[in-house]
Amino acid sequence: MAQIGNPNENAMAERVFRTLKEDFGIKKPSFSAAQAAIEKAIHDYNAIRPHASLGYDTPNKAHLRSRPLH
Repeated sequence: MAQIGNPNENAMAERVFRTLKEDFGIKKPSFSAAQAAIEKAIHDYNAIRPHASLGYDTPNKAHLRSRPLH
């Protein structure tokens, strides 16, 4: 059973919180701030960030291809 206040008991959730705070600049965590940051991260990952495994296209562009990736 997890102890209250022990961050080592839920490392995955703590890592997500750290990413939201450090990478997305959330100073005072709230549900709406976290939701906005997560939506932005998903958008950036799919529409802006190129992926080497996709021939340096974004996932959105790769999805629209009519030919296989390799």
